[in-house]
Amino acid sequence: MASITMWTRVEPRTRAADMSPALSAQTADPAWFLARQWQLGEFQGEDTGSPVSAELTYDTAPLTRVRRDSSATPQTIPRSAVDAALTAAPLPALVEREPDALARDLRTSVEAGRHLLRLLSKAELDRAEPVSGGGTLRAWLHKVYPLAAPVPGDADPATATYLSVLGGRTVDGYAVADTIRTTGGVPPGIPTTDALRPRMEAVFGAWLEWYRRTFGFGAPAATSWRRDRMEHRFALSAAFTDASLGEVVLTADEYDGNGLDWQDLDHDPGATLGASPESRNTQKITVIPTVAAFGGMANPRWWEFEDAKIHWGGTAVDTTDLARMLLIEYAAVYAGDHFVIPVELPIGSVTSVRRLRVVDSFGEEHLIGDTDDGFALFRNSHTSGLGSSPHLVLLPTSAGGLNSAPVEEVVFLRDETNNMAWAVETTVTGPAGHPVDRHEAEQRALPGRVTPAESGGAELVYSLQDPVPEHWIPLTPVQLRPGVTALDRLDNQRPTPGGYTAVPALGRVLDAPARLLIPEEEVPAEGTRVTRHWRLTRWADGTTHLWLTRAKRPARPQPTPALAFDHVTVP
Repeated sequence: MASITMWTRVEPRTRAADMSPALSAQTADPAWFLARQWQLGEFQGEDTGSPVSAELTYDTAPLTRVRRDSSATPQTIPRSAVDAALTAAPLPALVEREPDALARDLRTSVEAGRHLLRLLSKAELDRAEPVSGGGTLRAWLHKVYPLAAPVPGDADPATATYLSVLGGRTVDGYAVADTIRTTGGVPPGIPTTDALRPRMEAVFGAWLEWYRRTFGFGAPAATSWRRDRMEHRFALSAAFTDASLGEVVLTADEYDGNGLDWQDLDHDPGATLGASPESRNTQKITVIPTVAAFGGMANPRWWEFEDAKIHWGGTAVDTTDLARMLLIEYAAVYAGDHFVIPVELPIGSVTSVRRLRVVDSFGEEHLIGDTDDGFALFRNSHTSGLGSSPHLVLLPTSAGGLNSAPVEEVVFLRDETNNMAWAVETTVTGPAGHPVDRHEAEQRALPGRVTPAESGGAELVYSLQDPVPEHWIPLTPVQLRPGVTALDRLDNQRPTPGGYTAVPALGRVLDAPARLLIPEEEVPAEGTRVTRHWRLTRWADGTTHLWLTRAKRPARPQPTPALAFDHVTVP
């Protein structure tokens, strides 16, 4: 076993300074070749057989239940309408998606309203006059569900332009969907006839389904995001028909939102989400095991010819590079001791191996049992921290996707000088859904530079204190109990002629219905960066999914505000 103090030598011993001749294993003549084989022990038989057949019996159970928070009610994972073996959406879209009340903005309402008009136009219903003397359906929707969006006085230029163009000139898709959310069919009071009503119901139903799939309309109110820890928390479960296996619950308490995989989950043996077992799914396969190899690995026998890509002499390994030493040691010493059995598993399932029977080249049968000796690969740890789960989890996650620019960004920084921390709102979401740079917005709101004439001819201006930027939210330490400290979010203060006015946070990351206490360990010395952004991906059934999510990453280095007191500046 490789370690820091000792390891297996890859190269033969040599007194020369150059290791290349010894590693190249050059062939001089057949007699020398046979001598090299004898020297390396190739003629010594170990009387061990190689596996020639393997029979694997295993059970598979689909993931059927999800709970987005420890206090939320478990929900059934919806299945795809195209393929019942798939979930309706990738797992990140199900657990990361912000609730409907938080995901709504004017831009998504506009997109939904315009798509509704496109569907009605495709069905030749937007210009129809359903009743005598009435206007078109398009005109009726503009009149009953207009996008009422007045331009606020402090709006940024992009938002002001967007609202001035579309305000009152398009349909508010969110208002239409909210009206038919529970009733279904068509909006009440719509001018229609008995002949046109079925066609309208089909168009509105298809549009509402598109709105739910694309923008998460009607998503459950429960959210997996923990405001204090700035991480996602959720749980999944699958139930086996075998009573000895029962229900398997997997929990994620510290998922940061940067790509979900099996290592983000832990097995909780004592938990339950109320999952019911489906039809029995016991499989048995018989295959020929293959040696576990990787691209570029040398052949296990010295006399096998290899191409020029295999160059042991060019391997550069340092004494502290344990991972590379283990990989080389595996290829050089243990290459013939590990075998692979390929198994095809359904997406979004939990698999448990019942029995593995191996037949070697001597005809002997071997039953391979589960040995939990502390080493586990692709196994979920127990929530207690002791041992690991014997199951293999294959999550329904997409291979890739596209992330938008952050619509909101908050950077948490340490300020050791003042014994506090700061939450810097660098970007917030504007009224129309556009990202707004708070620093630039504050710079536009500042008054112009004071000239000597405006200052009464004074050449110097005295300042008692520099103002703290309004997008720097203070976090002060408070002791919750002995040995436990949290960071309490406070409102910034804006100086006014009558004193100070509280300036709350404008974004949703720092918004909380109650007091927001962030554990001190969540803001390390290098800082923490939390973003809200849109994520787009294509699922295995061909459908496209878009959702608004949050993620936590290490912060980029940023300085704390250099506050100055009792100083004089040049106007």
